[in-house]
Amino acid sequence: MSWAVGEVVVSKAGAFTMLFGSDDAARVWIDGKLVHEVVAVRGVDPEADEVPKLELGAGRHRVVVKIAQG
Repeated sequence: MSWAVGEVVVSKAGAFTMLFGSDDAARVWIDGKLVHEVVAVRGVDPEADEVPKLELGAGRHRVVVKIAQG
């Protein structure tokens, strides 16, 4: 299992689409809210999942990712 923490900076509030890929299961939180979860055994494809309509306000947002290997 691996964790990553980072941030995104949004200059103008709006609805965004996140493309995400993982080698097996994953969860993604933005500002403490779970926005994506996949339970699968799969090879990595950086754009395998599309998470539409993420509403983010202007400013900094904390992103936490958890990846679980098969």
